[in-house]
Amino acid sequence: MAKSNHSKKPVKKGVVKPKPRSKKKKKDDDCFITTACVKHFGLDDNCYELQTLRKFRDEYLLVDKKRGDNVIHYYSIAPTIVELLNESKESKKHYKFIFNSIKDACNAIEIGDLKQAEMIYTATVKNLCIKFKLI
Repeated sequence: MAKSNHSKKPVKKGVVKPKPRSKKKKKDDDCFITTACVKHFGLDDNCYELQTLRKFRDEYLLVDKKRGDNVIHYYSIAPTIVELLNESKESKKHYKFIFNSIKDACNAIEIGDLKQAEMIYTATVKNLCIKFKLI
């Protein structure tokens, strides 16, 4: 007798689950969008962009509950985005777009416009989520 699919939990309409990640072990630094992007362009892990955005995360985003929750959400979705970026036939185009956004966010941080930097990075991640049909 064939098993019924009725025991599976129904998927809510309008919610797209992130694609399951491959079983191969990944290094943590391969899981985040900025890190993947700077690696794509051959930059070091201690490059200006990564140092700037890490300090921004630690000293601005994580000190606020709502912003901290957004960081936690980002951590949950970023590995899937990076995997999809790397599988995409248009990855070079996407990484160029991301790197331009990273530079814009870093410029906003440099002039002290932290809200603008947050908006730029958030919009970039949202754009990628839409592109890869994660939302």
